Amino acid sequence: MSRSGKIRRLVAEAKDAKLARLNLHGTPGGAPAFELAAKFCYGVHVDVTVANVAMLRCATHYLQITDDFSDKSLELRAEAFLHDAVLPSIASSVAVLHSCEALLPVAEDVGLVLASSPPSLATCARSRSRRGCPSWTSARRS
Repeated sequence: MSRSGKIRRLVAEAKDAKLARLNLHGTPGGAPAFELAAKFCYGVHVDVTVANVAMLRCATHYLQITDDFSDKSLELRAEAFLHDAVLPSIASSVAVLHSCEALLPVAEDVGLVLASSPPSLATCARSRSRRGCPSWTSARRS
């Protein structure tokens, strides 16, 4: 995982020369996110989709898989997908925004929550009356 700045740092800081295990339990998105990031780091093609873009963006931030450690950064691919495929579509933006809930606070730290909120949804969320807003904005969170 030489493309991960976090893993590089953890290995370099390890006191045991025969390091067998790293603690990465805080990876946003858990094992599925780590698996996709690991595949990318080992040269396996990773499809960025509406379903996984938020998880990938948060995991790349946490694992420090940036263009500092990789020519074709997964972080940049996720950002490009957000701008090109997600933001132009309200339905995709809402789906990504919904997936950010499980990735808090990292999703907020990387700007996903704000970026995934089209201006009309952000205005609606700030509105006191919520008249003219989609019905899901007034639904209770479970």
